[in-house]
Amino acid sequence: MRATATILMTLFLLLFFVACSHLADEPAVEQLISQESRILQFDTAQVKINLSSDWEIDLATGSFLRDTDRRYNFTLTAPGNEKTFGTVTIGNIVSGQPLPYDDFMAMHRDFTDRVLDRAVEDIAEYTVLDLVNGVGLFSILTDAALVGTIPPPDEFMYLGLIFGNYNHGVLVFATLLTDNQSMPGFTSLLDAIINMKVVFDYVTSLGFNAPNTSLTWF
Repeated sequence: MRATATILMTLFLLLFFVACSHLADEPAVEQLISQESRILQFDTAQVKINLSSDWEIDLATGSFLRDTDRRYNFTLTAPGNEKTFGTVTIGNIVSGQPLPYDDFMAMHRDFTDRVLDRAVEDIAEYTVLDLVNGVGLFSILTDAALVGTIPPPDEFMYLGLIFGNYNHGVLVFATLLTDNQSMPGFTSLLDAIINMKVVFDYVTSLGFNAPNTSLTWF
């Protein structure tokens, strides 16, 4: 994606403009619990994500996510020379309940409409994801300006968007950027986010005790 007026920059600014002014507000640490699983511990939330220890994870706080009162961000960079990068924002829904169907679909439309004018695709088709304790949507868009080119190091051909709505009142928005959807890092990152566990107001260091039920909209 181009450094100006691109899919990447639009969403990066959307996610992290607020976050950058709050980096020191709340502490965040990471705990490696195995070579393939990590705990990201924020002030009032925890994330368990299955990514190997050679993935670079950077933690931050802040950012925008509708209907939430606490939000945390982190970025994920693939190991080695693979050009795959992701951002994740988690939010605690004020009501303590998942977003209603219409509101969740409106969030998908709002985010994707912001970048469709720079994408090859006319509409943001989606795949329904069976998340742990929730439901998700996955869309992928192609940067029209990069079709037929070799993207420079700081630009990406494809933008994946994941929207997660969890039955214990958690909302997730993630972006996945790559030049090749078949790259192992891209598939690993997609799988890791699909199987990610998120809790707010945890009691123990492994407080992933949300009820194991799912939404049945689709």
